[in-house]
Amino acid sequence: MHHSHVNQDVPQPILEFFFDTTRTVVNMLTHGIFTRYPNIKFIIPHAGAVLPLVANRIPFARGLNPKLTPEQLDIQSVMSSQYFDVAGMVLSQQLPALLELIDPDKLLYASDTPYTPTPAVIGLANKLETTDLLSPSLKTKMFRQNAQRLFKL
Repeated sequence: MHHSHVNQDVPQPILEFFFDTTRTVVNMLTHGIFTRYPNIKFIIPHAGAVLPLVANRIPFARGLNPKLTPEQLDIQSVMSSQYFDVAGMVLSQQLPALLELIDPDKLLYASDTPYTPTPAVIGLANKLETTDLLSPSLKTKMFRQNAQRLFKL
C-alpha cells in the first residue's frame, strides 16, 4: 500500500516506477498472462526494474501462500521469454544483474524520451556505449540487432 506521505519529496520515477513495474510483471505471471498469450512478446522496461534482484525470491511465495502453483511463480520462464529495455540509469549494478538471468538477445535499447530530458538521455546512452561491462558485440545487439529481429525489420 502506498501512503502519500512516504517518500513524498522523492519524485516517483526514482522509486515507484521500478516497484510498479515489478509488481505488474509478477501480477501478470500469477494471473497466467504470459502462458495464456505466448505469442505476445512484452518489453519489460528499465532492465526489469527490481526483478533482477527479487527473481530468486518469487518461487518462495508458495511457502507463504500454498494456493499459488509453481507455474504461477515461474519467473524464470518470464525472464527467459520476454524482452527487457535499458531505459534509464541501469549501470553499473542493475544491467549486470539482469544479464545473469536473461538471454542477451532479449536486451533492447530504450531512452525514455520524452520523459527523461534530452541531455540525460544522451548521457545515459553514452554510458551504455562506453561501458566495459558489455562487449562490443552485445552493444551491437542491444542497440540494433535485437530490435531488428524482434520487429522483423
